[in-house]
Amino acid sequence: MTMRLRRTLIGMAIAPSAPALAFLFIRVLAGTRTGLTLIGFFKIEAVFLVVGYAVALPLGFLVYIVVRQRRWTTWVDYMLAGLVMGIITGPVVVPIIAGLRTGSLVAALNSLANGPVGSFSTIFGIFVGMPVGLLFWLMARPDRYR
Repeated sequence: MTMRLRRTLIGMAIAPSAPALAFLFIRVLAGTRTGLTLIGFFKIEAVFLVVGYAVALPLGFLVYIVVRQRRWTTWVDYMLAGLVMGIITGPVVVPIIAGLRTGSLVAALNSLANGPVGSFSTIFGIFVGMPVGLLFWLMARPDRYR
């Protein structure tokens, strides 16, 4: 196994968990002021992890192949790819988490059907997708293997 392949696989294994780790960090800093019970917190963590890997495996792999074929190797390229992936997944992830906070699967599905789109997806892409793209770039470092 080459170093390039090893670094790429490590990036694909760790980067999708970044939103869950960021949420854990925020929860630790905020303490109980978030208004979440421990069970509610773990539900949201599970959604972040499941969705992160569910998006990263098919969509992230395709985006990685396209970015690599076009020889886009800078950190900006990978952050923009993360932004696109965040914009695509934002309208799905956030309504589910909002529904889980209420404790109702029906509320989660209703909020998914009537979920926010547009600028909110862009915000989700900026604060979730871009850091994940940067984290992947930092681990895979495609600029070293031109």
